[in-house]
Amino acid sequence: MSDFVAVALEGPGPFVLGLTAHERNRRVLERAGIAVVDARRTPPSKRVLTIPASVVITPALVPYLRNGAAPGRLAPGDARLPPGAAYDVSTRAARSDTTRTLLLSTAKPTDGWVARHVNRRLSRPISRLLLALRMTPNHASALSLLTGLGAAAFALHPSWGALVAAALLFQWASIVDGVDGEMARLTLTESPRGASVDTAVDVGTYIVCCIAFAVGWGRQGIADWELRLAGLVTLALLVAIGQGWAFVRGHAPDHSYVFIDRCVDHVAREQGGFGFRALRVAFLFMRRDAFSLTFLVLALTGERVVYFFGLGAFVLLAQLTLVFGRERLAAAAAAIVSRGAPASPGGPPKPCPAAPPVRIVHQALQPAPVVAEASRKAFTRLDLDSQL
Repeated sequence: MSDFVAVALEGPGPFVLGLTAHERNRRVLERAGIAVVDARRTPPSKRVLTIPASVVITPALVPYLRNGAAPGRLAPGDARLPPGAAYDVSTRAARSDTTRTLLLSTAKPTDGWVARHVNRRLSRPISRLLLALRMTPNHASALSLLTGLGAAAFALHPSWGALVAAALLFQWASIVDGVDGEMARLTLTESPRGASVDTAVDVGTYIVCCIAFAVGWGRQGIADWELRLAGLVTLALLVAIGQGWAFVRGHAPDHSYVFIDRCVDHVAREQGGFGFRALRVAFLFMRRDAFSLTFLVLALTGERVVYFFGLGAFVLLAQLTLVFGRERLAAAAAAIVSRGAPASPGGPPKPCPAAPPVRIVHQALQPAPVVAEASRKAFTRLDLDSQL
């Protein structure tokens, strides 16, 4: 195409997961590196693709815009659009369907089994509620931290009931831990700072709860060897967290501890060997989602010594892996990053060098025309209620 296609945004449109359709569409385009210009500075002769306020778009639309979008009015049912590029929000039913679809898109490929099949089913409705209340991902991080501190407060008490309450709150904190990331991805506000806050909350919850759990065990009147075990495991946990932080800070694009799991998995798949294959399984249980559920099961027994023996074994494995397998893990980290790990959670995608320029034109705010019923029916409605 010899000339670029200007993109006009109608608005404001209805609210969808905390943002108006206009604001959501604007963020998608800006995050893609598409310039925003004033409509008054755009010559009337330019060909325009209008995105109605009754439609929300996703980053999947960006390649279509860059590679020869046809002028006219964007319709979700257009067969030329990539799958999942645009969704109808003109009616209440359509907004409900789109909301479910966008919520399901918040899953991450690095999610563990517990996170994917248990935690996400509970965290998504929470994300939806908090966004409806106009809350931010930082509010969700604060909620996760407060829940973890509540778990630590119960863990200080020596009774069985307090132990179970602490484990339940710790599991709930693990569920809420996914909310801030979901909200950030839904509102396109991911950032390195947000990822750092999330990691800090996770680590802080681990440390505080482990110390409180040891104190509560000591208040039960335990033997000297049990007291030494609790102190040694707690100290070893702090050392392992420090070792892990040094590794992810030097190798992980997003400074996430999950990156260590990915490196262990990469070594196990690429180089084989029983050692790293066994470590891969062990590290799966050390992830927060699986660890929290395991902690809850162990708490029902009322035997805190079992928890410390299990935690001590996992911490020892982590330390040995980070010390003796550091070179292999570093090589795996370099391979993972070189294969396309994102530079940062909030960074915009790299622009396509060969792509024609695209500009956004803000039209005057006006009521968006209702999409025809036939177009709405052409848009495939996803029955995903059971997955939330």
